Amino acid sequence: MNGVVSARLRRWFKSKEGREWDADYIIDAQDWDPKWEGHIQTSRAVIDGNAAEFRMTLGPRVKATGGMSPHTIRMKMVKERGAWKIDRINGR
Repeated sequence: MNGVVSARLRRWFKSKEGREWDADYIIDAQDWDPKWEGHIQTSRAVIDGNAAEFRMTLGPRVKATGGMSPHTIRMKMVKERGAWKIDRINGR
C-alpha cells in the first residue's frame, strides 16, 4: 500500500485509530459485493493544484434486493513527488 497512499494516510494507518479501524479503508466497507468487480465507474477528477477529488461507484446503479450495490466512494488524492496518492476516502 505504501506506493499508492499519501504520507499522511500511512501515518494514520499506524495510529491507534487506524490500527483499530474495523473495515477495509479503501472500499469503506466491512464486506464487498461480487457485482462490484464488473461495474466500476468514476467521475471526472476535479484537480486543484496538488489535490484532486473524484467519486467512484462500485456495482450496478440499480440496488438489488439484499445487495450492497451501488456503493459510492469519495476519493481525495494528493500529488507527492510527482505521483498521485490516495489521501482520504469519504472524508476520513
